[in-house]
Amino acid sequence: MATVELKAVSKIYGTTIRAVDSVDLSIADGEFVVLVGPSGCGKSTTLRMIAGLEDLSGGTISIGNRIVNDVPPKDRNIAMVFQNYALYPHLNVRQNLSFGLERRRTFKSRWRGIWDSTYRTQRHAERLAITARVDAAAHTLGIEHLLNRPPRELSGGQRQRVAVGRALVRDPAVFLFDEPLSNLDALLRGEMRTELRILHRSLQSTMVYVTHDQEEAMSLADRMVVMKDGIVQQIGSPAEIYERPANRFVAGFIGTPPMNMLAGSVTADSVGGLTFHWNQCEFPLCKRWVGAELSAIDQNSLTLGIRPDRLMIVPIDEKQDSPSVTGHVVTIERYGPLADIVALVNGKRVISRTATDALGAIREGDAITLRLEIQYAHMFRADGSAITSPRN
Repeated sequence: MATVELKAVSKIYGTTIRAVDSVDLSIADGEFVVLVGPSGCGKSTTLRMIAGLEDLSGGTISIGNRIVNDVPPKDRNIAMVFQNYALYPHLNVRQNLSFGLERRRTFKSRWRGIWDSTYRTQRHAERLAITARVDAAAHTLGIEHLLNRPPRELSGGQRQRVAVGRALVRDPAVFLFDEPLSNLDALLRGEMRTELRILHRSLQSTMVYVTHDQEEAMSLADRMVVMKDGIVQQIGSPAEIYERPANRFVAGFIGTPPMNMLAGSVTADSVGGLTFHWNQCEFPLCKRWVGAELSAIDQNSLTLGIRPDRLMIVPIDEKQDSPSVTGHVVTIERYGPLADIVALVNGKRVISRTATDALGAIREGDAITLRLEIQYAHMFRADGSAITSPRN
């Protein structure tokens, strides 16, 4: 196990394309850190620089307090699991698991004569050690019964376990995962996420994981690193990032369905109260909600963010004591006990997530009233940065 530290790490292609821009990141020993963001945000490039598969354009990378900028990948004591499994089709599972260890052993011993008794003794001991490591990894991953099968006879989930096992047998200081579950179906992805969390808990190893799937990131990570255009947008635990996003991009990217973004403005009345105006609708705010920061920003270019599960259906006979909007249902998407309602409010779409049982007789095309739980809303400036709310 080891720490990983990136200081001002950059990657520039050509003279103008900054794939990664001055990334600073400290990963603790035994921590599970997930790099997440849309395609092209620089997360995989960052991982490949940690692995030594990409040269740095600037900055330093340290693994276990040793700067590894000029250290080749094979000497960094890391193991990488790729998206496409990268299994050898002509080798069975046991041979795939042991291949890296065999290559390391052969390289160290190739100078010895084949009839050297010391060499033969050493070779036998190494083979026993490799077999023991492979058996232990197979047991940990539950693939003992697959050791004699070729990759073509394995399912996607089984192949992924073999790819993880090949990294596991090396006992590396750091595990690197480059979107390893993206080729699996939804059910298998869920199962493998659970397996990876159990594996991390049992090994207590340092793991760096790359994905574009924010649900996957939130379920796996001790800490998440949200990236966009090569720049780190926010670092924190899944709960911190979900509840207190640093900017509008993070708020919109993290969370399913995505956060409703209501672009509008704020006005103050004679007694110091605040009202948010959006799309011919008005939502009363309290002055304390946005605090002193509001006076220093452009009140005509604000965005109020409200998550779908905080935009609630109001029953017809219920007294409305909170801000609300009225519109018409466009679609209803049911997911077992949950349902997403897409409603049109004065020509603008909003999404509400609710329990399926709460839908009642609501159908597509019906009028609907939605209540905003304003105390859970977020406010963003024109430049996208977040304004502190009372919950922070």
